[in-house]
Amino acid sequence: MVVDPAGSAAAPSVPDPINPTLLRAWRAASARFPETPLPGLCAPFERWRDDPEGFVRHHFGERPWEAQRAAWEELYSARRLAWRGPRKCGKSRWLEWTVCHFICTRPSVVLSVSASWNQVRNVLWAGIADLHACAAARGTPLPG
Repeated sequence: MVVDPAGSAAAPSVPDPINPTLLRAWRAASARFPETPLPGLCAPFERWRDDPEGFVRHHFGERPWEAQRAAWEELYSARRLAWRGPRKCGKSRWLEWTVCHFICTRPSVVLSVSASWNQVRNVLWAGIADLHACAAARGTPLPG
């Protein structure tokens, strides 16, 4: 679930299962990084700011499938997304791509939560580390 830090009225009217304490922390952290022109570190990635699919293809050589592209459209239009699906349908990979895309193309704070620490550490952030190495091996390194 991705939540709009500002609590935008454009977000769909879906009951929000997020812990109120976590939401306050998210909003406080996001307030420290308002939408501003990209700093020098993000400038090389500015061309992909509104093109996550192009970012993924260029840096990782992977092709998102239709549901993943639709998830990006929903995320960028509604600024929030809940995605339920079967195992091995690409949800974790999409989230890894999206975290890399946000970190590289805009000043970002990423809070990752899950039902278990294993899911955060050994699935999400391990996948992000793999993508970082993949981009470097392809000659299109990410910052950090």
